[in-house]
Amino acid sequence: MHPKRRTVGLRVPDNPIAQALLADLDEPLMSVTLIMPGDDLPLIDPYEIRELLEHDVDLVIDGGYCGMEATTVVDLADELLAGLGARWTDLPRPSSQAYLYLRDLGGRAEAPAPQAQAPSSERLGRMRFPGLRRRFEGLLDALSEVSVRDLPALSTTIRAHSSSIEGEIERRALRSDQITSESRSIRGWLAFFSDRRRLEQYHWACARAKRAFAAELSAGRTVAPLRIHLRPVSAMYRIRPDRGDGVRVQVPTPAVTFDDEIFVSLARLASRRHRDRRRILEAMSAEDYQAIDATLEMLGGPVEASAGVCHDLEESFDRVNREYFGCGMSRPRLAWSRSPSRRKLGHYDPVRDAIVLNVVLDSPPIISVADAILLEHCLYLKILSN
Repeated sequence: MHPKRRTVGLRVPDNPIAQALLADLDEPLMSVTLIMPGDDLPLIDPYEIRELLEHDVDLVIDGGYCGMEATTVVDLADELLAGLGARWTDLPRPSSQAYLYLRDLGGRAEAPAPQAQAPSSERLGRMRFPGLRRRFEGLLDALSEVSVRDLPALSTTIRAHSSSIEGEIERRALRSDQITSESRSIRGWLAFFSDRRRLEQYHWACARAKRAFAAELSAGRTVAPLRIHLRPVSAMYRIRPDRGDGVRVQVPTPAVTFDDEIFVSLARLASRRHRDRRRILEAMSAEDYQAIDATLEMLGGPVEASAGVCHDLEESFDRVNREYFGCGMSRPRLAWSRSPSRRKLGHYDPVRDAIVLNVVLDSPPIISVADAILLEHCLYLKILSN
């Protein structure tokens, strides 16, 4: 519907999910194109949509990767007018204007070409690489099933992807803070595993993880097809449904350092057989795990994210450290969350020695004192964890 036209546009989708919903409800649905604030194009990748919005919506249905083909506009005004024995000139002014507008479209629609924009401070953290996530997911799937003798071919592919990204960054003169967090993480992963020895380390870690999770998740039942992804992920693990009846397990990339016992502990935690995380946290705090984590961040392009739009966490930390701890606290990593959360206002991550505050606090109505109070509680958590 358009506020200045008295016509209604109806979408007639050929998408099976939309058709099933309409058939079940037996009534129309209101729908919108998913374009996030600050973006020029809609989100069309279900994985990205889930990552960004799974905490803010009730349900996400993965219908696969959507294309960018625009909706076709079909003008039904001529058929309706002919059926009534009328002409468009007989219509009242608002309807005649709508008729002319639809007629000028000619029943065609062209996808708007993305406008090239020079990187600027207004585009911080918004630059993506088209197709990067799809290629990355394909590499992870291949590594989950590949044999050791086929690693050289995958190693060549990884190096080629890494070289392509670095060349694009150089060509467009991009800074790290202009690239999305996800793209930086994938960039670091590709650069890290361009080394053949590291890729072999990944292969054997993937095999250990697959044995552990297959044993724990089966619990006497038939084991569903299982894929293991050692990839950038903030949680200890994530378990997602895979194609068909399969299961996809995601664990952080530095878990390549885990031995069989740690993977078994992680798999038991995932299967709810026990809730003791201490052993896993100790493994994640180990020097070799932390060294890989730091290397991945460096290769991806480190970004200092303490400065928000309205408040600077570094200033809040200095004030709290001075007033409550006598300047005796070492500064952890400080960052605003990537998206607003309804669950918590902030947390301390002992593995990365990082304090992350909910970005909802980075707004003018909320004075920096509130940030300082929250930082104080997070710093107490840091002391307790040590």
